Amino acid sequence: MRINKQLLVVQLVFLSLYSCTEESKKPCDLQDTMFVSSTASHPCSGSGTIQIIGPVGANFQYKMDNQPFQNQPTFLNVKVGKHVLVAKDENGCEINKEVIVETIPKGNTFNKVSQILANRCSNCHSGNNPQAGLNFTETCDILNHWDRIQARAVNGSPSPMPQAGLIPIAERNKIIEWIANGHQYEN
Repeated sequence: MRINKQLLVVQLVFLSLYSCTEESKKPCDLQDTMFVSSTASHPCSGSGTIQIIGPVGANFQYKMDNQPFQNQPTFLNVKVGKHVLVAKDENGCEINKEVIVETIPKGNTFNKVSQILANRCSNCHSGNNPQAGLNFTETCDILNHWDRIQARAVNGSPSPMPQAGLIPIAERNKIIEWIANGHQYEN
């Protein structure tokens, strides 16, 4: 079964926080529920989206985290993690909600490659002070340094890694396949 890269996650919350600024003399009649939909994000770059689907309207402004308010209820290029959304009406009444943007599913080939690197390279390339500053237990280090993995673990240039000799050919072939298919997280 194949999973879509960007799973749509609809989150409904029935208890949100709302308040009214002191400048407004009108009472807050803002409903106490915010409805939100979100899509998952790539782990190393913000590719997720969050859309407020209620409350919406011309008399609302919206913001995410510490960004300024905007007129549109959609946020693009959202990174993985927890975000706070705020909807504010024309009276200054606000409602907010925490939303967690999930990570898109890891591809099968990348999963195999990351396991190979964890098994074969993590003795030197992990922890607080990894060799050459590369932590191959971290997804983004693997993705950002695929060329170095190819040079050292596959080609043995300028010297083989691990230092005891190249990893078995079957494992190198999995790395070669991943690189040949674009060295992506989703592969």
